[in-house]
Amino acid sequence: MKSPFIKGKLDLLSIFFGLLLFAPAFSSAQQTLSEKDKELFAQAVRETRNGSFEDALNHSLEALRIRTEKFGANSLYVASVLSNLGVIKSQMGLTDQAIEYYQMALNIYSSKGEAELKRLGAVHQNLAICFSAQGDIEKADSYYENAKRIFQKLNLTNSDLYESLLLNLTSYNIDYNNLSKAEEYNKQSFKISTPKKYEYIKWFNKGQILFKRKEYRQSILTFEKALKIGERDSDGNFPEKERIEMNLGDVYLEMEDFDRSLMHYLTAKELIEKRDEKQSIPYSSCLKGMGLNYLRKKSSESKVENFLSLQKINIVTSLDYFQKAIIAITPGFTFEDWNANPDPEITIDKTILLDALKNKAEALFMLARLEEKQENNEDCVRNLKLALETYDLALKTIHLIRNGFQNQKSRLFLSENEHPVYSNAVEVAVRLYERTNDRYFFERGFEFSERSRSSDFQSMLRELQAKEISEIPDSLLRKESLLKGDIATFENFIFNERSTAAPDLKKINQWKDKIFSLNQNYQQMISFIEKKYPRYYQNKYADPIVSVDKVQHSLDRREAFIEYFINDAVKNSQGDLYIFVITDHEYKLIHKPLAPGFSNTVDQFLQFIKNGMVLNTHKADYIKYARNAHALYQLLIEPVIPSMQNYKLVIVPDDKLAYLPFDAFLSSAADTTRMDFRKLDYLVHHNAISYTYSATLLYYYFQNNLKYKNNLAAFAPDYSSGPQESKDEADQFLPLPGAEAEVTGLTGLIPGDLYTGANGTKQKFLKNAERYDILHLAMHTILNDTLPLYSKLVFSPDVSGKGDRTLNTYEIYNLKLNSDMVVLSGCNTGSGKLQKGEGVMSLARAFLYAGCPSIIMTLWNVEDVASSAMMIEFYRNIKNGYSKDEALRRAKISYLSQADPMKAHPYFWLGYVSIGKQTPLFKTKAIYFAGLLIFVFLAIVLEKWYFKRKKKN
Repeated sequence: MKSPFIKGKLDLLSIFFGLLLFAPAFSSAQQTLSEKDKELFAQAVRETRNGSFEDALNHSLEALRIRTEKFGANSLYVASVLSNLGVIKSQMGLTDQAIEYYQMALNIYSSKGEAELKRLGAVHQNLAICFSAQGDIEKADSYYENAKRIFQKLNLTNSDLYESLLLNLTSYNIDYNNLSKAEEYNKQSFKISTPKKYEYIKWFNKGQILFKRKEYRQSILTFEKALKIGERDSDGNFPEKERIEMNLGDVYLEMEDFDRSLMHYLTAKELIEKRDEKQSIPYSSCLKGMGLNYLRKKSSESKVENFLSLQKINIVTSLDYFQKAIIAITPGFTFEDWNANPDPEITIDKTILLDALKNKAEALFMLARLEEKQENNEDCVRNLKLALETYDLALKTIHLIRNGFQNQKSRLFLSENEHPVYSNAVEVAVRLYERTNDRYFFERGFEFSERSRSSDFQSMLRELQAKEISEIPDSLLRKESLLKGDIATFENFIFNERSTAAPDLKKINQWKDKIFSLNQNYQQMISFIEKKYPRYYQNKYADPIVSVDKVQHSLDRREAFIEYFINDAVKNSQGDLYIFVITDHEYKLIHKPLAPGFSNTVDQFLQFIKNGMVLNTHKADYIKYARNAHALYQLLIEPVIPSMQNYKLVIVPDDKLAYLPFDAFLSSAADTTRMDFRKLDYLVHHNAISYTYSATLLYYYFQNNLKYKNNLAAFAPDYSSGPQESKDEADQFLPLPGAEAEVTGLTGLIPGDLYTGANGTKQKFLKNAERYDILHLAMHTILNDTLPLYSKLVFSPDVSGKGDRTLNTYEIYNLKLNSDMVVLSGCNTGSGKLQKGEGVMSLARAFLYAGCPSIIMTLWNVEDVASSAMMIEFYRNIKNGYSKDEALRRAKISYLSQADPMKAHPYFWLGYVSIGKQTPLFKTKAIYFAGLLIFVFLAIVLEKWYFKRKKKN
C-alpha cells in the first residue's frame, strides 16, 4: 500500500482545495441570508483555513442548524455548510464522517439538476480524495472520473476548479505510484494560468514525482522552491509549510543524511505544535518520520560492543517515537509503554495507524535480533513476542480496512501492497517456534500464512455464505443480483468498445455515468442489508481461519498437507522458504534460505515444460530440465518426504510455485547420457498430488454434504464454422478434432449428455449446466492477464445469431452450479495473472466460487490428441472408484508407459492438475469384490456346518 505518511500530507492538502471550491456557494446567496448567518459561516471558513478545526466545526454546526430551520434540509444554503463540514472532518482525519457530510451535500446538488453541476463536480472531487485517503482506489477512481467529466462538460478546463482537480489527480497518482500519469497531470496544471495561490503546490507535486523517481537532489531543489513560493504568496507561515518540511525530511532520510533529515522533521514538528495540533495525522506522520530516522541510523563505532550499544539506543529511541505517533492518532490512548497497543476501531485513520504499527513491529524485531547477538535470550524472546502481538494487531487493522471496501479492485490492491506485513508476521512466529518449540507459535505462523492467501476470494465467499444463512428475502437478493448484472453489462460494453480500433469516447462516458449511478444504488442496497440483517453483517465480516487441529482431523491416514510460504527477498538476501507440514498425527516446520539462483531455476523449469516445440528439444535442454527438476525436488519435497513415502500430498503453493506442476519434479538424479523422458524418476510415480489455494478454502468453504448422481454434461464446441472475415478473436480458433473424440469417449464410460457441434453453445451451457454433477468442457479459452475477469471460454456460434459465444470469467462468478467436479479441458484454464496475496487469477477460481468444489484444470496449451487419451483414462479411473488426484496420477502414468521417448516429454502429459476436494465420485469395485469374497467365505462355512450337522443327525 502507499505510504500513509505521504498520503496523510497530500490528502489534507488536497481537501483544502475542496474548501475553496465551496466559498462561492454562500457568497452568491448573501442577499437572502441574515448578516449573522453570513458572518457565522464566513468565520467557520476562516477557521477551517487557519486550522482551528474545533472552532470551525462548532460554528459550522450552528450555521447548519440555522439554515436548516430557515430554508429546509434540501436547500443549497444547507448544502454549502454540509460541504464545509466534510472539509473540516477530512482535515481532522475523520474521513468516514466527512464522506457522510459530502454524500448529503451530493444528494442536494444532484436533486437540482444541471444548474448545480459545477458544485456537484467539486463534491465528487472531495469524495475521491476521502476514498483515496482510505485506500479505496476503485471508488476514488470513479469519483475523480466523474468530476473530470463534469468540468469538461462545463468547459471549465482553464478554471481554478479544474486546476485544483489536476493538482489532486497528481497527488493521487503519486501516492499510488502511477508516476507517468502524475507527471502528465502536473504538466497540465502548470499550463493553467490562475491566481498564484496554487503555484507552490505544483512545485510541491513535482518534487514528489522526482522523489519517487529517486532523483533526490532535484527533488530537494524543487521542494525548496515550493517552500520559497509558498512563503512569498502568504504571510510566511502557511499551513502546508510543515508538509514540505516533512517531505524534505523524507528525501534526506532516503539519502541516509540522518542529521539533515532530523532537522527538517524537527522544524515540521515545531510548526505543528505552534498550531496545537498534537492529535492529528500530520503530527503522527512527523513523529513516525523521526522514528524511522533513528531506526535506520548507522553507527560509526568500530568496536562491536560499542556499535551494538549505540544501535540499541537508536532502536529504543525509534520505538518511543513510533509509540507517540500511535498516540497522536488515537483519541483516549495515552500509554507510552511499548507493551500497549490501541483498539484500531477508535483511531483517527486506520491506514496511518497501520503504518505506525508496522514500523513499531519492525523496530521490536530488530531489537530482538540485537538481543540475540548479545546472547540475551530472555530479552530476545520477550521482544519477539511483542513484535508478534504488534504484527497481529496490524493484520487485524488490515482486515478492518478491507471490510470497508465493497469493490474488488481496492481489496486486491490492499492484499498486494500489505503482503510484506504477513511475511514479517510469519517470520517472527517461525523464529519464536524455533527458539521455544512451542506449538502455539507454529499455529500462529500457520495462521498468518493462511491469512495472506486469497483474502479477496475468501471475502467474496463469506459474503455468499452470509446471504445464504441470513434470511434475506429472495426479492431483495434478486434485486441485488440484477444490479450486479447491469454493472457487469455496462463494464463489458466499455471493455469491448475500448478494444475497437476507434473507440467512441461519447459512448464510453455515457456508460461510465450509468455504471456510477448503478454503483451508488448498489452501495446503498448493501448498506441497507447490513443494517437490516445483522446476521448477514456478522457473517460477512467474520474472518475464520482453519486451525491446525481442524486440518489434522480432516486428513486421511496416509495424506499430508503441505503449505509453502516464501518470504519476500530483502537487501543481501533472496528470501526464505517456510514449509508447514501437517498429517493426521504430526506437524513440522521446515525453514530454508533460498539460494540466489532459485527464481532462475523456476523460470527455466517452467519455460521447458510449457514449450510445445518438442521436436526442437536438444540434449542440453534435457540435461538442464533434469537438473532443475531434481533441484526443485530437493528444495520443496525431499525435506518433507522421508516419513511420508507414498502419501497423498495436498499442496498449497506460494508465489511462482503456483505455476509449477510438482508431478514433474525428479525424485532422483537422472541418467543424462541419453535422452529418454520415459525413464525419468518423476514424483508422479510416488505420490498423488492435488492443490488448493489455502487450507481455509479447502476445509472450511469447499466441504459440503451434497449427494450427487454423477450425471455428466460434456461440451465440445464447433470451431469450423467461424466466418473467415470475422475480426472477433473467438472466431479465429482452429478446430479441435480430439475434443469431440474425448467427450464421446467419456460418455461411453459415464452416462451423460453430449453438447457438440451446433449444440455446444454458451446458451445451452447457461440453461443446463446447473442440472449436472460433472461438467466437462473441452474447448478453447481466451486468456486476459491484464483483466482476468475478461478471460473467457469459447463455445460454438449461436445459429440464431442473437447470442454471444464467449463466457467471461465474471459471468461464471454469477452462476449457481451444483457440480461436484468441473474438468476444464481447454488451454490455460488454470493459468492467469499472479496476484500477490491472492494467487493465480484463473478461470478455475470462478468455478470454485460458483459452487464446484473440485476442478481439473490446465496450466498451459495442452496438446489435443494426448490430452484426449489422458482424459478418457482419467474418467476410467474415476469410474473405478479412485479419488480425483489418484485417478489423474494413474492416467499420467498410463500415458507415460505407452508414449515414445519424445511423446513422454512433460509438455504432453503434465498440463493437467487437480485442485479442491479429492473425494471419489464412485464407490470402488474393490468394495464389491471384498463383499463377494466375504459372501463366498460365509457360504462355504455355512455349507460345511450344514453337512456336518446332517451327518451327525
